[in-house]
Formats: sequence, structure tokens, C-alpha cells
Amino acid sequence: MPDSSAITMTIPMVTTIRGPIFKIPKNDVDTDQIIPARYLTKSDKSGFGPFVMENLEFEGFDRNSPAFKQAKILIVGDNFGCGSSREHAVWAIQAHGIQAIIGTTFARIFYQNSIACGLPVIRISPEEIKKLFSLENGTEIQIDLEKKIVRVGEDQIPFALDEYDQALLRDGGLVGFAYKRYVKGANN
Repeated sequence: MPDSSAITMTIPMVTTIRGPIFKIPKNDVDTDQIIPARYLTKSDKSGFGPFVMENLEFEGFDRNSPAFKQAKILIVGDNFGCGSSREHAVWAIQAHGIQAIIGTTFARIFYQNSIACGLPVIRISPEEIKKLFSLENGTEIQIDLEKKIVRVGEDQIPFALDEYDQALLRDGGLVGFAYKRYVKGANN
């Protein structure tokens, strides 16, 4: 058995995310629209970014636009991430540089995969998502995972996040969470 004291790992402590938004006002965006199946020939996380949203179509969407390329936070329609349970969809979103997603509902497996990979998926009310959809693409907002608040200028939008999911996100996902508690903690 390998000596766990030799394992080193950098654990990102994620508590605040700030950046420009990009709106995807379409319901039921499935994982094949997020990352087409033809790119799923590998099991490592690298190289998926250029193909993110390649199959997504809605009026006015251009995945090559500066607004989409510079976005850090997606504002999405209902049931985002439905379809197959591919973790690759989360990897592609992260490889593109997206640091969080805000919507009203997410497919259950997509939500769980996102949290496990350290990608915050924030659920807010339909009334509050309408406010975010009224913003221009590129508007900068802030997400405070500790206080469970989305800040848009002076406005604050509360959201719920259970303690376990909050801890996973704080530690950068399931691997960081487990490392911190079972490897690093065992050596102290």
C-alpha cells in the first residue's frame, strides 16, 4: 500500500466567484447539446472546452461570440443538464472557463456531477431568474458560497445550498473533499 504521507495535493478553497454572465434562456438543454457524444472518446478532463455547446441552438446564440468566450457564470433555463449522465458535460463547461451556473432547476445527475467536480450550480426562484435574464450578457455578478447570496450590483439574491454540497464546493469537489478529510487529515 502506498505511503499516503507522500501524496501532495493543492486544494482550492472556493468561497466567492465573480465574473461576467452569459444567458442561455432555453429550457431542457441536454448533455448532448453541452458536449456532443462524438467527443466522448477519452476519460480524462482535458480538451473538451473547444466543443462546449457545439450542438446548442437558439435564436441569437453564437458560441464564438466574445460574450460567451469570456463568460464565467451561466444563467440557464429550467432542467439544464438533462439527458444522459455524462460527467463530460461538466468537464467541458469547466474547461471552457465557466465557474458557476445559476438556474431554477437542474437535472438531478447533472447537479450531482457538477457539485462532485467542484462546479457550483445555484438554484434560485423563478422570480429571481427573471431578474438575471433581464441583464445584458457580460454583466459582472458575484456569488458568495459562504453567505449563499448572488450579488448583482446592490441587489442580493439568496439561495439554498446544503452543508455537504457547500463543503464539497469549498474544497474544489469530491476529490479535494476526500483528500482533505481522509489523506491530509489522517497524517495530522
